Amino acid sequence: MTAVSLHPPTTAIRSLRITTTERLALRAADAVAAYIHRRAMRRDARLLADLERERVLAESRLAALRAMAHDVPRR
Repeated sequence: MTAVSLHPPTTAIRSLRITTTERLALRAADAVAAYIHRRAMRRDARLLADLERERVLAESRLAALRAMAHDVPRR
């Protein structure tokens, strides 16, 4: 049988610790991701508002056209 040598637990735990520099880098990456997400959400909200305005305009134009078509006398 072959013996397997394992590292002591303290060595394994030390390698899993996050350094201060890594923690700061993770915070910076999270901040950038949040900033990009907020910008995308604002852009999406503007696009949805524009689409809603276009829908309302189209509905009012369609209603006006229907009213005009209804008022035209038929031969």
